[in-house]
Amino acid sequence: MIIPKDISRLGIVIEFKKLDPDDEETLEETADMALKQIKEKKYSTTLEGRGVKNIKEIGIVFKGKELYIKERT
Repeated sequence: MIIPKDISRLGIVIEFKKLDPDDEETLEETADMALKQIKEKKYSTTLEGRGVKNIKEIGIVFKGKELYIKERT
């Protein structure tokens, strides 16, 4: 999580996931699961509690040398 000192700036919540090469899920599906986890576990409430209103949620997935990033504002 990146918490800005100035609450009018962007706050960022990042969830990282790693896929093993033999996993059946796709990178995109796993990124969706990362964003879902951010929402379900209410990770953004820390930022909201500090008065940050502009929050970006990012799911980053690695599979070997592949990388997939999905975001939600």
